[in-house]
Amino acid sequence: MKDNEMFSIPDKLQPVKLHDAVMKTHIFQKVRTTLQRRHDKRQVWISITPELRDTYFDEDGNIQFKGYLLEEITATTQQQDSTKEISTEALTKILQNLADFKRESRQPNLKKLSEQFVLEKFTKKTSSVTQWMFIFEAECSRIGVDEDIEKIQVFRLFLEDSCLDWYNSMLIKHTINSEWCIWKKSFCETYVNKSWTPIRYAFLFKY
Repeated sequence: MKDNEMFSIPDKLQPVKLHDAVMKTHIFQKVRTTLQRRHDKRQVWISITPELRDTYFDEDGNIQFKGYLLEEITATTQQQDSTKEISTEALTKILQNLADFKRESRQPNLKKLSEQFVLEKFTKKTSSVTQWMFIFEAECSRIGVDEDIEKIQVFRLFLEDSCLDWYNSMLIKHTINSEWCIWKKSFCETYVNKSWTPIRYAFLFKY
């Protein structure tokens, strides 16, 4: 592959499930973290690893994918630093599709993931918000709910009563794309343990 050469990937070969080799690269993980909204775009460089070379080059050095020889297209791009890099445009489109696919396929499963949590919903009867929050975050780590936006979305599934009003007000103020630490701090400050349970027990004992 020469400098400034670009190759188009036909629509039938663009589904994200077909590009496992790209999904395994560290740059894809960065792009996945960066792209938070649909239609966000980033142009990136990906160096050809042995696995990528086996995937996108045939034994004669032709650019191909799954036995399909890719069509060369004419476009003006920045000069590539080496001959071991694929077209920026093609990779950008693949990475964008991969990020969208990962995000969209994950979304419908959040409710299903929440069913694996060993945690009661937070209500006005919950005695310690600190202890409850500790368990919630521990369960997030155990189940694999690691991204801030996922924690915020799953968090809602464990709230009841007036807590849902608090959640909706946070959505208006900070949006779903804010940092989890902001939500955690506000929640703990709002529902800090007022020692209601010990007072109630003391009253009953005196009576």
